[in-house]
Amino acid sequence: MIAPRRTFPALTRNTDGATVVEFAIVAPIMLMLMLGMMELGYQAYAQSVLQGATNKAARDLTLEDAPTKKAVIEGKIASMLQTISNRATVTTTSESFSSFTKVNTYEDFKDLDGDKQFDADTECFLDVNNSKTWNKRGKSGLGGADDIVVFTATATYPRLFPVMGMLGWSNTGTSVARTTLRNQPYSQQAEETGVEICPKPA
Repeated sequence: MIAPRRTFPALTRNTDGATVVEFAIVAPIMLMLMLGMMELGYQAYAQSVLQGATNKAARDLTLEDAPTKKAVIEGKIASMLQTISNRATVTTTSESFSSFTKVNTYEDFKDLDGDKQFDADTECFLDVNNSKTWNKRGKSGLGGADDIVVFTATATYPRLFPVMGMLGWSNTGTSVARTTLRNQPYSQQAEETGVEICPKPA
């Protein structure tokens, strides 16, 4: 004997398999949240490793013979970061200043009109970094004895999960670490000098 067919109302009341449907809806969202949290943790760890390596490298670069070992010291930063990502790359920059008070300050100029703003058309400035333009006074490089050096390392590395692009993130992570130290007094500090540059008369 053939069993009677289920009526439509009976089918609408049937909840068999509802859990599977609910899981299919919720699982992708939960998975993306978990991947995002793990990626943020990985990025925080990479930042911590980079900052530690940068601090160590900057201390080594304050020594008198640092310029001859600069490439080796910077290579150690990349080596430390490659312990967590073998495809990580690191670039570094350094700027020197004569004192802590002059870090990230602009070059001195003659404020003829007293407005505390540099006017390139009428006012002269002291070019201490030989850039020929009025800007921040930092000189590129490691400086000399007793100089203040701002050392910056920028690391790029593949993200932990390549699917981060689905969240709108780049598939490459970037971390920046910066530290400021004084070079050791291995000789007499050079006095800050510069060439006065004035606008050409109209």
